[in-house]
Amino acid sequence: SPISIGQLRNRGSCLMRDSWGGRRRVYLDTLANPEFMLFDSLHPSFEGLLKCAEDATFRTHDGFCEYHIRNSIRANMESGEFTRGGSTITMQLARNLFLGREKTFARKIQEVFLTWRLEAYLSKNRLLEIYGTIVEMGPDVFGFQEAAQYYFSTDFRDLSTRQVAYLVSILPGPRLYHGFFRNNRVPYYWESYLDRLINISENRGWINPDSAFSARADSI
Repeated sequence: SPISIGQLRNRGSCLMRDSWGGRRRVYLDTLANPEFMLFDSLHPSFEGLLKCAEDATFRTHDGFCEYHIRNSIRANMESGEFTRGGSTITMQLARNLFLGREKTFARKIQEVFLTWRLEAYLSKNRLLEIYGTIVEMGPDVFGFQEAAQYYFSTDFRDLSTRQVAYLVSILPGPRLYHGFFRNNRVPYYWESYLDRLINISENRGWINPDSAFSARADSI
C-alpha cells in the first residue's frame, strides 16, 4: 500500500525467504539492523557492477526498462510460459518486499503497480540500500554485508572489486551457484564471466580504471 511504502523511506522490515526453505525478518534501518547497508557505506564498485549485471538503466528509468520488458515478452510468448521477467532492480525489490514466488499474470500486474509506487516514494539511493540489504545471497544469508562475511569472512567495504563482482554474479541463483562455495573452487568459465563484468563496467565508466586493473589481476 502507499502508506507502507512511504514508511520504507527510513525504516520498515520485510519477511525474507531463501531457496533452502528458511525465513527471517530483515529490518531496514541501522538502529534495528546493524547489517543494514547505508548508501554512503556501499563499496565504491558495487553500484557499477550491479548495474552491469542486473539493470544498466537503473539511474535513468522510472522502474521499468522497455528493452528488457520487450525481450522478456518475446521469450515468454515463444515458450508459452513465464520464463523471463525483464526485471529491473526496482521490480526485483517489489517482489522481495511484497510478493510470493509464484509466476502468474495477476502477480505480474501487482508487481508493476508496486514497482511504480516504490519509484514514486523512494529515492534511487534508498532503493539500493534496501536491495543491498535484503537480497538472497545464500542459506539464511540476506544482503551483501552478510554475504561478505559468509563467503569471505570480512566486511563488505573491505572486499576487493573482484570479490564484489563475484557476489553480484551469483544474484540470479544463489542456491545454484552455492556449489562453488561448497567445492571451495570457482570454475575457470566463471572467472571469465567476472572479467567480462569488470571490463564492461570499466568501459561504461561505472568503476574506476585502477579498481578494474587490480580486479583483473585478482582471482576468487
